[in-house]
Amino acid sequence: MLYKLKSCFLVFFILLVTSSFAQKEGYQWAFGQSCGLSFLSGKPDTFSTGIDAFNGCASICTSLGDLLFYTNGFFVDFYKNKNRTCNPDFTIQGTTGNFQSAIFIPHPHPDSSNLYFVFSSRSANCNCKYDKLYYSVIDLSPCSTGYIKGFIKSRSDIQITKTAVCGKLTAVKHANRKDYWVASYLINTDTFFAVQVGNNGVSSKLIKSNTGVYYKNNYTVNSPMKFSPDGKKLSSTAIGEPSFIADFNSKTGKLNNIIIFDSIKYDVVEFSSKSKFLYAVSSYSHIDQFDVSKKNKIDFINSKIRIDTINRFDYLQLAPDGKIYVASEYSNYLNVIHAPDSAGVSCRYRKKFVKLPRALDGPGLPDMVQSFFQKKTFEYRRSCTRDTVFFAPSNTF
Repeated sequence: MLYKLKSCFLVFFILLVTSSFAQKEGYQWAFGQSCGLSFLSGKPDTFSTGIDAFNGCASICTSLGDLLFYTNGFFVDFYKNKNRTCNPDFTIQGTTGNFQSAIFIPHPHPDSSNLYFVFSSRSANCNCKYDKLYYSVIDLSPCSTGYIKGFIKSRSDIQITKTAVCGKLTAVKHANRKDYWVASYLINTDTFFAVQVGNNGVSSKLIKSNTGVYYKNNYTVNSPMKFSPDGKKLSSTAIGEPSFIADFNSKTGKLNNIIIFDSIKYDVVEFSSKSKFLYAVSSYSHIDQFDVSKKNKIDFINSKIRIDTINRFDYLQLAPDGKIYVASEYSNYLNVIHAPDSAGVSCRYRKKFVKLPRALDGPGLPDMVQSFFQKKTFEYRRSCTRDTVFFAPSNTF
């Protein structure tokens, strides 16, 4: 009887801990032309949204998975409160041409759960005053009319950088598991930088790292840059330019151990949910897999495995179900990598997995905080039979 009680308690504990990690900010996507994809049922279900995006887009949900708003880089639309917002359809300084033109960040302070930041930047070669990195603040608290406030006009289009940035924008949780790092790349330099978003808002300090990869001022550098979900790695690409992978210190915001791989030119990268593998796309050619555990350049490059050939420009995005979804230009299907934490062809790349309501003009999928998709695992310790078992999450943010 005691053994059964312990077993029941163990099941209850696992369910309780699992639910405590059920942060569903990335469970509903808006992208393409009116496309929506929901993972709330445990499988990808399509639905309609009001978005009109070519490549760049972003969306975010509440912690329970309710879609709040989305953007194509220019307009931010409020999904359920479209007609109940004091300041709806506010424009931001992004573009739908970049793959990573905007990203939403929840305010880390528990007393500011009604506030969200939206970061944005334009194309690296737009040659305009809006090619810097900006952020705006969205307030979901009610205003005097009973509607939600929406954009705070006095806190919109706040400039972060003094010089132009590449069309790269990614984010991950800080080592303290509360704050966030938002990262981009300064144009005409080899400088990566990260900005901390904490209880007091967005820091004005840029944490810079030199990578040895010099990104010039043209459209080719608008390819994406991605953090690994566990916050320990970062990888960046540019069309026709070298790619690199580096160790990221999620406590300091700095890069180190930078590995440049340029024997094959890649356009898009994405990490697996347990951060074991990096997937790299050479458009109109192939998808490769690299072993992230390899610490030196030779071993990392030699770990490359060809996953499949492709004949279009493809974009990769990790999802809440642990799969990587692949969007192709002019296609009305999403391909999928079913088991991205499995080596080689065991990752099970499958074409035409999700049928979309209409074909995509561009292959963009929503840019989100990579930590939203980290696969949680547990470690346990037991001294001897029938003794107390200690469980602890081993890779959480």
